[in-house]
Amino acid sequence: MVKLTLPNPKDLARRWPPGRSQPESAEDALDEMAGPAAEPKPPPPLSLFFMLSHLEDDGPVRLDGVKLAVMEVMGLELDEPKLGAFAGSLNAVDFPVQLLVRQHPPVLQGLRDKLTEAQPEDLPRQTKDAADSLGRLLTTLESREGILDRRFYAVCEHARADELRALLVRAGLGVFPLNGDTLKSLLLACALGGSPQERDEDAEMEVEVNRRDIRIGDRLVRSLHLGNWPRSLAPGFLQGLMAAGAPMDLSVHLGAIPTEQAARTLEWQKVRFESAQSLSFKRGRSMSPEAEIALEDVSRLRDEVQRGRERLFHASLSVTLHADNADTLKDLTQKARAHFAATLGKLDNLAFRQREGLLSTLPLGLNAVAVWRTLDTSSLARLFPFSPPDCGCVVVQRFRPHF
Repeated sequence: MVKLTLPNPKDLARRWPPGRSQPESAEDALDEMAGPAAEPKPPPPLSLFFMLSHLEDDGPVRLDGVKLAVMEVMGLELDEPKLGAFAGSLNAVDFPVQLLVRQHPPVLQGLRDKLTEAQPEDLPRQTKDAADSLGRLLTTLESREGILDRRFYAVCEHARADELRALLVRAGLGVFPLNGDTLKSLLLACALGGSPQERDEDAEMEVEVNRRDIRIGDRLVRSLHLGNWPRSLAPGFLQGLMAAGAPMDLSVHLGAIPTEQAARTLEWQKVRFESAQSLSFKRGRSMSPEAEIALEDVSRLRDEVQRGRERLFHASLSVTLHADNADTLKDLTQKARAHFAATLGKLDNLAFRQREGLLSTLPLGLNAVAVWRTLDTSSLARLFPFSPPDCGCVVVQRFRPHF
């Protein structure tokens, strides 16, 4: 948190400009230098803090004038054929895309209301008791620790929305564009924390930006960025992090690299490693194991890119953790760090850059952290966890009630 310190009144008195009579006391000096009292400036609106210009019915508009499209994505258990289909769709993406995972406590009030409305008046006593028991169970699920609602979203510029939707549908995923009140609820939930639900738009909200966290109202959030990536990613790599049962927003920003540029860069790196290898052999030394592995990876990836099987992307991963108090936030941070440390990855703290980290996990298609890592298509396809959770974590996911 930034703290301001007022100057010493005695120093102000000693530095009084020449040609003007020095006041008798330091307090008089402060009053004379301050001049007429100015009205305090009002705090900036929350929309300015969150880089949001305004919200249209079919998409938000950032401060830079870019209109976005937000779509909810639904998938099934990932297997090799579906993983290959998703990788093929990523190969066709040549514009910036944000993939967002939100995991927060569920809001089941709508389901309870529909359950009540669907009950006929002449319902037998035993059936009515069972329906009441189900209603109480839904109420308990909302407040029980470890019960979370997990949802997936894709964000891109509004002009490319139809193209992205067609690519995701071709990969076997369900895509549902958000608009109206649903879109507004999602944006408020991402900015203020919690699950999408109706909020009092006139209620005041205080935002306090600290060194390593942000206090929004009575909740604490902390944003982290994946600085060191694991060398290899297994399918459903983020599934373990999601299964930890922590409320979080996880965002992956993608930017496609042109194939010609990627092939030239890989060829240059291959030549550089081969030159270093030749020089080492002339000196009677062998290459380090790290350099040999890097040469093999560059050679393999160059061949795959030239054959059109792979494509390179600029990628950035940020995660925002939500908690009610500092102790819980510290525990969630340790769990997230442990997950990536197990695969030789490392999460950066983003000290003094918490606002940039939070903006990167909002559905605005904006990587405010501005740190990128180059990944290939296969790694990205394994990264995003469209699959349902395992049995170790109870998560309400893609829940659609039907009556």
